[in-house]
Amino acid sequence: MTGQRSPRPYGCADTCPLAIILLAARLAHHPAWDLTTFTDEFATAQDRLGELEADNRAVAAAFDLSYRDLPPHLQRLFRHLGLHPGPDIDPYATAALADIPLAKARRHLETLYADHLIEEPARHRYWLHDLLREYAHTLTTHDPADTRAQATDRLLTYYTHTAETADHRLNTTPRPHTTPAPDAAPELTTHGDALAWMRTEYPNLLACARHTAGHTHPTHLIALANAMAVFLRQQGPWDQAITLHRTAAETAHLVNDAHNEAGSLRELGRVLWLTGDNAGAAELAEQALDLFRALGDRSGEANALWDLGRVRLGGDYAGAAELFEQALDVFRALGDRLGEANALRELGRVRWLMGAYTGVTELAEQALDLFRALGDRNGEAGSLRDLGRVLWLTGDYVGAAGLAEQALDLYRVLGNRLGEANALPELSQVRQLMGDYVGAAGLAERALDVCRDLGDRLGEANALRELGEVRRLMGDYVGAAGLAERALDLYRVLGNRQGEAFALHELGMVRTQVGDFEAASKLLARSHSLFKEVGDMQGEVEALNSTGDLLAESDGQAIAVYQQALFLARQIRSFLGEAHALEGIARCQARTDSTHQAAIATLREAVAVYQRLGAAEAPAATEYLARLEAGQA
Repeated sequence: MTGQRSPRPYGCADTCPLAIILLAARLAHHPAWDLTTFTDEFATAQDRLGELEADNRAVAAAFDLSYRDLPPHLQRLFRHLGLHPGPDIDPYATAALADIPLAKARRHLETLYADHLIEEPARHRYWLHDLLREYAHTLTTHDPADTRAQATDRLLTYYTHTAETADHRLNTTPRPHTTPAPDAAPELTTHGDALAWMRTEYPNLLACARHTAGHTHPTHLIALANAMAVFLRQQGPWDQAITLHRTAAETAHLVNDAHNEAGSLRELGRVLWLTGDNAGAAELAEQALDLFRALGDRSGEANALWDLGRVRLGGDYAGAAELFEQALDVFRALGDRLGEANALRELGRVRWLMGAYTGVTELAEQALDLFRALGDRNGEAGSLRDLGRVLWLTGDYVGAAGLAEQALDLYRVLGNRLGEANALPELSQVRQLMGDYVGAAGLAERALDVCRDLGDRLGEANALRELGEVRRLMGDYVGAAGLAERALDLYRVLGNRQGEAFALHELGMVRTQVGDFEAASKLLARSHSLFKEVGDMQGEVEALNSTGDLLAESDGQAIAVYQQALFLARQIRSFLGEAHALEGIARCQARTDSTHQAAIATLREAVAVYQRLGAAEAPAATEYLARLEAGQA
């Protein structure tokens, strides 16, 4: 066999054709039999199943005859296949399940395939027809209970150990094996091997986890959840990850395993954060933090602090920075260089959100050096994105695009779809700033597709909003409004108030563009109110500055709004927001004071901030200042 086999001429519901095929195969195996004798034997088999309906009785009789025609070792294997909880099986899992050598497992599976008792839809992947699976499972009830339990335990041990081996290739902080090595397992020597195995086997792994949840295998359930955590976080679907980690946490609590309970709560919180459930993520991170501290687990404590810091990035920048600083101190005390790199990177994000770009570069470069020294290519890609973001905000769009593309390429090589989903919108924004709106829209659409595949509903909402912004810049105001409204609906379904504020802000920008200043003013006011409600002061500053621009555009009194934005920006040390507000105030002053002296003084402050940041707005503001000083504005 070199590839996929042709499908059998029946499907799951085609029971009569299946029975005919099984009977024909059995007759073909016994050329010495005459048709009359065979028919009599089949009738006798149906009589043994007289309690069934006629059609079902015929099918069951065909199964029974085919099974009885097998030698004892194949009957045993067929029964064992009925114990497998997943959709398909390969020779390695078969060897573990039946406790036979790998070569023998391959031969036996091939024989069962030739006898039409199993299917092979892809090379070395076998599955039982639904009715045959039910039949095989029924047969196992006649085996001793300890025989069934031992077979199931061997299977779970095989999947758990091999999943942990795969996790060692995918995870920068892998856990030790919790189970002994099986006699035979695939060689997962590279990241690509591990990713391919996980992608193929994760339906079986999830099925095994569900099986253990209702049985007496808590160790396997928790170990499987741990081994799949990184894969499911990067690949999705996240709804399955949430169910798995919640079950693992509940199981660990029931068996008084506080350490794994804390770890499972942390993993659950990380996935909730990815879905946009900040409140749920914060609650779980705090529970995990309390447990880790009670256990004296300093590494767990540092990681939980890091998780809490990421949740606080939704608006409480000072609180987030404090948590990342605490985590950094613990990581350094433990000599945990990977934890140190992650904390440095998040501190850089705080600085970026505050507009302190020079600090971001320094922290991102420190993190990048550490990630490269550790061989952590996912961390390297993240740091490249951080550095690219600084270049983009300081006007070096070509350099920013280059770093974003490097990060995107790395994520694709690594098979990290979550990283890809995060990098695509950033590259889209750079293309947008370069005036390549068609390219920007294409990237945003790809991000939308990846997020939908992942089950990343928050990412989907963000991609819709990003795509809407591009459409607005292209002059497609109807399309832009529709995309922003879809994003708004999704944010509201998710209960993500911060995202809702951003979507309202974008809708306000669209209404401004079409000259509907009254509607725009209401949308921006609602956006500002929501930003204030969730504690996102940076969002407040942006909403106020946009409102000031709107009022100035519509001949309203904008200066008071800009002054409010300026106060908030200085309070949270958002330097770019401060410069935007100062420039807005200066433009208002220039309209009302013919001497322009107050406007010049205010604009000089704005230009100084822009230049200190190296912001992209610096050249235009400097040119406007020169015209004011020359009396030409």
